[in-house]
This record gives sequence, C-alpha cells and structure tokens, in this order.
Amino acid sequence: MNRLFYFLSIIVVGLGVSSCQQKTATSNSTDVETNTTIDQSTIASDIKEFEQIKQEEVDKLNTSITHKKLSNVEDIMRYYAPEDKGAEGKYTYDITVLQMADSALTLVTLVEDGINDDSIRAKKVVMTLKEKEGQYQVTQIKQSYQCWEGRGHTTWNSSYCK
Repeated sequence: MNRLFYFLSIIVVGLGVSSCQQKTATSNSTDVETNTTIDQSTIASDIKEFEQIKQEEVDKLNTSITHKKLSNVEDIMRYYAPEDKGAEGKYTYDITVLQMADSALTLVTLVEDGINDDSIRAKKVVMTLKEKEGQYQVTQIKQSYQCWEGRGHTTWNSSYCK
C-alpha cells in the first residue's frame, strides 16, 4: 500500500512539474496582448494627444529606408528623428521597442526631453513598423508635444507650442 501511494505521488508531482514547465516555456516577457479592449475615453484621449503624420511623409521615409538599407528599427527611428548631439542641459533621447505578440508589427517609441527650443520642451514619436521578407516598412507615425512652462500646454498634446 505504501509503495502504491509513493508511485502515485511521484506521478502527480511529475505531471505538476511538467505542466509548469510548459507554461513558462511559452511565456515571453516581450509578448504583448494585442486584443485588449479599449474604452471610448482612451480612444478620445489618444486622438487628442497625437498628431497623425501624413501618408506622403511616411511613404518618403519608406523610400529612404529601402535606399539606405536600414534594417534595424532603432536606426529607422534615429533616421526619422535624429538625436541632437549638441544639446546641453538635461536633454534625454530614449527609444523603446515593443514587438507585438504573434504579429509582424513592431512599435517604436521615442521620447525626447529637454529639447533646445524656446517653446517645445519634449516630443514623443510613436512609429508602427511591419516586417515583410526581412525588410521593415513604416505603417504609421504619430507625434505629441509638451511645451515649456508659459509656452502652452505642459501635458502631451497634438497641438503645437506658442
């Protein structure tokens, strides 16, 4: 009886460990849930916060990507919005890359703060890229701005600063 209990315990523990290993093997820290529901207020806020870049400018960028053979999404963002190498003070230039789960889409976000400008303090660029046959193509670009104190809005917004 003790041997039967012992063998059953080993089988149950083995199944539990196997199940846990399968779960951890499939999870990936860079995966993002792409079918999350978004409420109407979030959509309205997003529309107000970002300026949609015209398709003609996106098409020109895609031509340049092909011509210059840019194959890294961060290099594509740097080409579109170059870092100000001569900036002084508390200037920051941060790029974040997010690969969408089970998709060829990549979301690249640039936040540039402490810009050397009398009205614009910060700029946020959100670029959506799609990979096809090893080549990236930009599908959408959105921009948002923050103004210096006294020069307009100080929260992220699509309107330009004064």
